[in-house]
Amino acid sequence: MANQDVTGDGDMQEPREQAETQRADAAYQKKEEADARQPDNELDFPVVGVGASAGGLQSFEALLRHLPADSGMAIIFVQHLSPDHPSNLTDILPRSTKMPVRQAGDGMRIERDHVYVIPPDRELAVMNGALHLMSRPQTPARHMPIDYLFRSLAEDQRNRAVAVVLSGTGSDGAAGLRAIKAEGGLTLAEDEESARYSGMPHAAVATGQVDLVLPPSAIAKELGRIVRHPHIRGKAAPKEPDGLGAPEAIQKIFILIRHATGVDFSQYKQSTVERRIARRMIYDLGDGQWDHPEFRRLLEQIIPENTEFRGFAIVQDFPHIGRKRAVLDAQRIDQEGQRPRLVLLSVRELNDL
Repeated sequence: MANQDVTGDGDMQEPREQAETQRADAAYQKKEEADARQPDNELDFPVVGVGASAGGLQSFEALLRHLPADSGMAIIFVQHLSPDHPSNLTDILPRSTKMPVRQAGDGMRIERDHVYVIPPDRELAVMNGALHLMSRPQTPARHMPIDYLFRSLAEDQRNRAVAVVLSGTGSDGAAGLRAIKAEGGLTLAEDEESARYSGMPHAAVATGQVDLVLPPSAIAKELGRIVRHPHIRGKAAPKEPDGLGAPEAIQKIFILIRHATGVDFSQYKQSTVERRIARRMIYDLGDGQWDHPEFRRLLEQIIPENTEFRGFAIVQDFPHIGRKRAVLDAQRIDQEGQRPRLVLLSVRELNDL
């Protein structure tokens, strides 16, 4: 199996974008009539797109070994393959997982607890909960199959899309990861220390759009947590146009943030802001650094007793940034009618020790 080196040549950007637009249009046209006859093709489980290049197969095998076979998610694996040689991924990967491993076929319906792999000389997209194979473009532009998959996942699965960038050279995956983050999905990258080749994880992290940077075994653990969260269970959130006014409670939060920091979030896309707020329970973040008994007690008093706190300090070892002293403020945000109350938690300071 040969790997392709991927680079982010600036002068290739325009022809690559044009080619991607043409292929996306072709995909929609190809499936429009068939999809119109299927009134409800939405999936009710998360779909994880995993991209890798050089050294990425070993990382993906490590991820699969630590992921339960009944995780409740589907995984789509795109690796840079030689267009001239058959792939043996369906023979290799079953050694690392009990989930069925299938080579993606055109129109194949995505099922939970399955692993799908890209075939050689094709690009892979998701539309209406099914896999669609597209011809590999014959252009001088760099081949970016991971970006192609991630962008289609963002469009089709929205907040339930998950992107994982593993070991590899070049920058494939970074642009598509931005698209998933913009829809409120989750983005992860392999830690550069565990990656055999750090180019792709480094490019992903450099976008500033990566939620978590972890070794493959920890990525698997985090995926296991994510699948249980209501944010990405059930059907995908509907597409909303930009510029919608946020509900009153969100507006109040924006005012408090603007007053404290000078940053104005009022023009941000409402659906993205709400889904990012609803990501996970704070006690589950990282390795449980925020699950502090006194902190939990104070937070759980805020809504029923309408209390607040200012200047609460936590000293913890945080992944990737080391031992820090975090100074926190929190208060209740009331909404009209019977809508649930919210808690605004802010990090006032984050200091080295």
